[in-house]
Amino acid sequence: MATTTLDQLRKRYTRNHIELSEFRADYMPHINNEEHLLRILRAHPQPLSVSKLHASQRAPCIIYLSDLARWLDAQEAAAKAA
Repeated sequence: MATTTLDQLRKRYTRNHIELSEFRADYMPHINNEEHLLRILRAHPQPLSVSKLHASQRAPCIIYLSDLARWLDAQEAAAKAA
């Protein structure tokens, strides 16, 4: 039985989401700050959905694992098509 991307992410992370800073460190360490990362993600042809757990300005930006799995799968498909 094949393991899905979402299953692999759930094994790696203990929560249903990761913070944007964690995403940057794990997947895009070449990006220096979160503001630049957000601009890149929003401009991407297949944007990654970034949320907040609550409306506070100090609440960290998060990415749900299900959204991250879809994004990673789309990245893989695009790389194979190129």
